[in-house]
Amino acid sequence: MDGEAFKAELRYQALTQRQFGQLTGSHESTVSNWATGKAPIPDWVPAYLRAYAQVPELRRRRLFPPQK
Repeated sequence: MDGEAFKAELRYQALTQRQFGQLTGSHESTVSNWATGKAPIPDWVPAYLRAYAQVPELRRRRLFPPQK
């Protein structure tokens, strides 16, 4: 994942860089450096974003489990 893909994914998930930093315990300047390409994005970041994207569906399933 490069900085542009990172920023696009944040936009898609309606997250600001600040919010992502707060969620992950990452410093705001670190997140900014990822977004601008000044620092490489660690492997865990795309994995975190994929998992975060699944949260609404997991909540829906938990609150409204499929009827048998």
